[in-house]
Amino acid sequence: MFTTNLSVCMVLHQTVKTVPGVCSHTTLANGQLETGDLLHKQGENVRVTCNEGYATKGNTTTCQADGTWDPPPSCTQVTCPVPDITDGHYTLNKNVVSNGTLVTYISVIQPECNSGYELNTNIRHLTCLGDGTWGPLYLCVTKADVMTRAVLRT
Repeated sequence: MFTTNLSVCMVLHQTVKTVPGVCSHTTLANGQLETGDLLHKQGENVRVTCNEGYATKGNTTTCQADGTWDPPPSCTQVTCPVPDITDGHYTLNKNVVSNGTLVTYISVIQPECNSGYELNTNIRHLTCLGDGTWGPLYLCVTKADVMTRAVLRT
């Protein structure tokens, strides 16, 4: 006869019964717990991974004495705060977005300079990256500065 010290969690009418000192494998929206086990003992650490464009606070969660995970595993969508741009602004879907506004992963914003200014690059967009950054940022410089740089290059 097979015996174990772990009690089994039971699902009755969609209600999960928790067993002290035992955590059940949980389904994680936009991610997963990296384990093949269905039950975990108190003190066990399990790695949390998230789908592309989502992130977790902390990489592991620990089974607690009361049968819960701490921290509770979760994956939230990555966002990027719209950066400052002096003498210009950014647009998203042709609408001006204020600096600090949060936009989601893979959103694309376009920098636009005020009258009398030009971008210091030929690239005309920024993409929100999976780590919550934009990559290289652009500057609006006066048209005179652009011409001076062109003359200096020749």
